Amino acid sequence: MMIKISLFVFLVLGFEEPDTSVLRKKFDQLKTKGTAERVIAVNDGTKTTFFKRKFELVSYNIETTSTGNKIIPYFAVIKFRAKVKISKEFETTELASNAVLNNESESFLQWQAIYRLVKENWALENIVYRSSNGEVFGDLKNTTDAKHFIFDWFNALDGY
Repeated sequence: MMIKISLFVFLVLGFEEPDTSVLRKKFDQLKTKGTAERVIAVNDGTKTTFFKRKFELVSYNIETTSTGNKIIPYFAVIKFRAKVKISKEFETTELASNAVLNNESESFLQWQAIYRLVKENWALENIVYRSSNGEVFGDLKNTTDAKHFIFDWFNALDGY
């Protein structure tokens, strides 16, 4: 079926789909092991508490688009869903780092990783997300509040 679709795209649109096996491999590895565990600080104005967090990839789908540009000929948009595992809050980072991740969030986060194909290599361009309530769709590279949120995905997907 995939061969028929690729052949159709090549014959009708005049281009061949780029190889996304490198991206699939990254996401398959991430689905197996999840992101790294990370201790997060939360300040309510009077005191700071700490908790540990990890994302687990649930599913993903890769779509490629031709740009018509010779320098960056393709973009790949990977839509993926992740669930969040967190610990309870603690007063020190040491206690939080040793905590068990047993509080699984019921809400799923929907993400989009955007890659560009440059000189036959996929480069991570940006990651955007929408919360489970659908209210927020944010550019995480430019949102100060969400930088710790995106750090784990950039580490896992691009080796930053």
